[in-house]
Order: sequence, then C-alpha cells, then structure tokens
Amino acid sequence: MATTTDIKTSRLHLRRWSHTDADAMERILSDPYVSICIMSDSSTPAKCRAAAKRRIDWFNSYWDAGYGVRAIAIKDSALGTPGEVVGWCGVAGYGGSQGEAEILYGIRRDFWGKGVATEAGHAAIDDFFQSTKEASLCAIIFEQLNANSVGVAERLGLTKRRRVHFADFSPGHELRALALDYALWCIGCPQAHEDQKLMVCAAAKAGLIVGSGIGDTDHVRVALRRHAQDSDSLAKLEAAFSSTLEDPTCPYLSLSRT
Repeated sequence: MATTTDIKTSRLHLRRWSHTDADAMERILSDPYVSICIMSDSSTPAKCRAAAKRRIDWFNSYWDAGYGVRAIAIKDSALGTPGEVVGWCGVAGYGGSQGEAEILYGIRRDFWGKGVATEAGHAAIDDFFQSTKEASLCAIIFEQLNANSVGVAERLGLTKRRRVHFADFSPGHELRALALDYALWCIGCPQAHEDQKLMVCAAAKAGLIVGSGIGDTDHVRVALRRHAQDSDSLAKLEAAFSSTLEDPTCPYLSLSRT
C-alpha cells in the first residue's frame, strides 16, 4: 500500500480518510444540496451510512497509483473547529473513457463560499503532479446542478475542452439507478419544498440519468407532477428535466502539467 502524505495549507489539513471518519462523511452526504451533485443515494440514515462507507473506500482505493482523495480537515481555528472534517478533495482515476485522472472536491454546505475547495484543490493538484508522472488531469462537472463547481475548476486552472455524454463517464448501471432513485426522492423531500432550487436540480439530475439509458421518462414526469406545488413550479421542473434529457452532457475540463 502506497504511503499517503498529509498536506497542510494555511487553513486546512488534507489527510487520508479513515473509517473513523464515517460520521463526518455521513453528515456531509446527509445534506441533499450536497448529495444531489454527486452519484449517491442518502435518502435514509441506513443508505447514507452505506454511501459514506463506500465513498471512503473508493477515495482510498487509488493510493497504490500514487494519488487519492483526501479528507479536508480544519487547521485554522478562525475557519472552524480544528480537526473537524468538512469535505474531500483529491484525484481519482475516474475519467471514464476519457483516460485522465479526475480531480474531485466536495464541501459541507455550511463551508460553501469560503474558498475551501479552491484552497484544497490547489494543494491537491500540486501534490498530484509532484508525486506522479501523469501529464494531465481533468474535471467532469454536473454544471446544471452546481455551476459554482465549474467556477472552482476554472480557478484551479482547468479549461473547458469539450462536452461529454453522461453515459460515457458515469459509473455503472447499479449506481446510476441508485442516483436516479435519490433524485426522485429529492424532488419530494422537505428541503426541496422549502427551496425550489433543489427540486429543479433534482429534476435536472433525473434528466441526465434517464438520458444515459437508466429509468423511465414517464415515471419521472409522474413524480414531477405529483410534487410540484403549482403550475409554475411544474413548468420549471419539466423544463429542467427535458433540457438534460435531450442533452445529457457535461463539460469536460482539463489541466496539463506545466
């Protein structure tokens, strides 16, 4: 097993995940505003715990290749509680058929907008190029769900190269089916009815997945009609679903070694 070197920035401590971090990961994934942006089903406590364990195992699985995805822990008390895990950042060999390792980052929502992803991302990219001979890395982002994530990638120096079909890089059938179930759950969850933005994001996620060949269009449309508060809400949900169903692609960004 490859040795994992911790990384420390001015405010953060990036380190390998431990199974003792499952509670922290579970807290992050329990927030629908986070989990709708990734491939996960955290709709119940049991599913959330299982998803947390799977994600930790996956993040640690690449270290023999010389890289992986680290836990982001607080170092600077001005930012939060020192040692508290608030997200993940690092590189996984996940670019699907695209052939490049992919940088991944996810931050607990109460730390959004504080520059955590950008700070951690710069450190992770520097470490990746220093510790491997890889010529480049990529990011494939669900921009319809979180446009801010594209902004983070661009601040990290990645540039949009093309668009790729969701089916060409997304995980296997089983995980996509789970993610579709979660998107449909999100459309009707209490948080979505407090903030229609989450419902729209969930509808767009459903369109991406159904457009990749998983699930049934009519089934999703029935769910949209059932949970929409009014005709205006339904129109927004149907527009979000149709847009990604008809164009189930995501931007592919890349950064080359300098």
